[in-house]
Amino acid sequence: MEEQWASERGRLLQIAKGSPRDWLRAWELGQQQNPFAPPPKSTLDRAKEIEADVARRAPLAQAYKKALGLDDSVVGADQESLTSEDRERMQTVVAVFDRKKAIADVKREEVKLEHAATIADKERSNAPTPTGPPTPAWLAGMFPNQATAGQPLTKFSAATPSAQWWNQAPESQRQAFLGFVDWTGGTPTDLLGNIRQQLPQPRRVPTSRPARQRTSV
Repeated sequence: MEEQWASERGRLLQIAKGSPRDWLRAWELGQQQNPFAPPPKSTLDRAKEIEADVARRAPLAQAYKKALGLDDSVVGADQESLTSEDRERMQTVVAVFDRKKAIADVKREEVKLEHAATIADKERSNAPTPTGPPTPAWLAGMFPNQATAGQPLTKFSAATPSAQWWNQAPESQRQAFLGFVDWTGGTPTDLLGNIRQQLPQPRRVPTSRPARQRTSV
């Protein structure tokens, strides 16, 4: 399911990116998270896994340290009975254990720092999650009181643009504007009707009818 969802999302994203009117739909698709993907492991979860691995390796590693004379609490360890193969194998186990233990110590500190940073972030920032992509300059220019170029775009009721703007704007920009109206819950067909009403209407030329001739009785 995870791969199917990712494949379908990618297909829809390519379609949306190819249509100027669907630029906001493309942004929303890009923000979606795979609901079937396993949740990422936190630093605390990874630290617990490493510590469990260290605890599992500890008894054997400690025993090998004593046999190799690496344990200060053991005096006069008999190493002469160990073969070179035994000594090499024990040294490898001890080295892996020491490396894992060092990693566990680092992860433990990372957990502390991450926890402190999380608390600081919550206290410092109450900014809402962006509801839209960065506002394009052309849209901010149309509605300077509702939008700022480069800032996250929010939904607002867009007034009907002038017929002059509509006639001069590139087709891709007009389609992008209709996509914005769609995204905000507006009705593009109503907006297009309002624009047409601003356009000069063709003059109606009255048609002259030939005078009806009277017939004498």
